[in-house]
Amino acid sequence: MLYEIYEDMLGHPNLLHVQQHFGSEYLHRITAYPSIVWVPGKDNYDDPYGDRIPIDYGTHQQFDSCYLRKAGCKLHLYHKDYKEMEILINTLHNCLYDVLISHGNFAIGDGVWRTGNEYQQAGKSESKQISENTVAYLQDLTVFVPIYRLLPAARVDTTNVTTN
Repeated sequence: MLYEIYEDMLGHPNLLHVQQHFGSEYLHRITAYPSIVWVPGKDNYDDPYGDRIPIDYGTHQQFDSCYLRKAGCKLHLYHKDYKEMEILINTLHNCLYDVLISHGNFAIGDGVWRTGNEYQQAGKSESKQISENTVAYLQDLTVFVPIYRLLPAARVDTTNVTTN
């Protein structure tokens, strides 16, 4: 699900000028500003939103909501200065809302400001391209993914009623 969201964000008109990559192996490949690297993190699982949500999908019926996956992701943002980074952060948040449709589908967590040099020293990046003048920002994102069990749809042909 995170990768699908990443792909949708690649095509968002407000982010077409932003280099985006998925996976920690891209943290050392920052070559231009602005850049966002999506790094999947820790997932948590919780009780579902509802016990039984019958929705007909042709030959299958969405029958049981098994659990809720809270997919964690760290978004590593890079830009040339604080002013441009502020604009990138605001644009990112608005685009996430556009793609995920509702705040009920995701949560924005903490954000941490660092210069590129501080970010590199903290071990978060191996990039040789990140200069001392680079501004880096780490944004926590959690996407809520309901997990459903799909069962074949059934038809009731006859009903037996027993009375005493």
